[in-house]
Amino acid sequence: FGATGIPMRRLSTPAYADGLFAPRQSPVDPRTISNNLHSKTGGSNDGSSADIETTKGVTHMAMQFGQFLDHDITITPQAELDCCNSTFLALDQAQDPHLQRCLNIPVEDATFPGTCSSGSCCHSFTRSDHICSNSTHREQFNALTAFVDGSNIYGSDQDTSLNY
Repeated sequence: FGATGIPMRRLSTPAYADGLFAPRQSPVDPRTISNNLHSKTGGSNDGSSADIETTKGVTHMAMQFGQFLDHDITITPQAELDCCNSTFLALDQAQDPHLQRCLNIPVEDATFPGTCSSGSCCHSFTRSDHICSNSTHREQFNALTAFVDGSNIYGSDQDTSLNY
C-alpha cells in the first residue's frame, strides 16, 4: 500500500462509456461547462462578490489546500503529446481504441483565443497513462507515494530535494 507505480485505489466502480476504457461523452462541450462554473460575468450563476464563503462556511482556500494536499499523495502521469498536430493525431486515431491517447477538446476562437492560428480550432488534451493489470477495465496508476510527506515541496527524490 502507498508505493509508487501501483494502480490507484478506487472508492467507486469505474464509469467508462463502455464499462472498460472508453471515455464518457457529455452533450455539452467541456469549455462551456468550465466557463459556466468559473466565470464572474455578473450572471445569475456567479453569486454575490461579497459572499466569498460557501454554504458550509469555508472559503476557496479550503479547496486550494485540498488540492495542495492531493498533489502530495497522488499524480497520474500523462505524456505531453501534440494532439492538435494533424499528422500525430492521424497516427493516434489509427491505433486500437484502447491505445488511443488524444482526446482533443473542440473549441471556438471566441471562447478560447489563440488556438485557431491554422486550420480548425483545437485544444490538445492527452489521456492519462494506464497500467497493465489483471483488471477488466482501464486502471490509472500513482506516480507518487500515498503518504503526506511534503514531496510537492521538497521533491520525491534526493536530486530534486537538493537542487530545488
